[in-house]
Amino acid sequence: MEDTSGLRRELQQLSPAQLRELLSASGHGQLLREEKAEEKADVDAQLMAAVKDEGNAFFRQGRMKDAVTAYSRCIAIDPNNAVCLSNRAAAYLKLKQFDLAVADCSEAIEVAPTIKPFMRRAAAYIALREFGRAVDDLIAALEFEPRNKECRAKLQGAVETAVDKAQWVNATPDAEVRYAGVRAAVVLSVQQV
Repeated sequence: MEDTSGLRRELQQLSPAQLRELLSASGHGQLLREEKAEEKADVDAQLMAAVKDEGNAFFRQGRMKDAVTAYSRCIAIDPNNAVCLSNRAAAYLKLKQFDLAVADCSEAIEVAPTIKPFMRRAAAYIALREFGRAVDDLIAALEFEPRNKECRAKLQGAVETAVDKAQWVNATPDAEVRYAGVRAAVVLSVQQV
């Protein structure tokens, strides 16, 4: 017992540089690097959480440009943060920057597919009048939550868009819109059974 307490006292008297040198010389340099990497990861995680919370606060306040900036800082720390990508997409939707919303949702889906980025990308596609793609995303979203009312309502909206000829200049929706409406109607009718 006395040997270990003496060693402990000697180690405590070493400077950080001497301790690093000792660890490195004894083959434990990797341990030190791993410890530093863990510390950095902890700091990054705390910073990301704080920045994400800041973005959420800006979003709730209606400050979409500030929300985009905050979420972008979070993504700069971790480019694979699907939540921040999806949240930034929501802010882009509010700013009517639909192409940017589609891009962020696509990245979020690639990283971690969940219902939110599919729903948000569908909203962007609807705004861009890409109804076929919107229906594809709404159908994919239903895979996560088959009874999701918002998703089912948007699918119903796709059906109504496909049959509402009054909004079209030439009085007939194009083939893509008709096909999207039919697919949406089929999905809705099958799920009601």
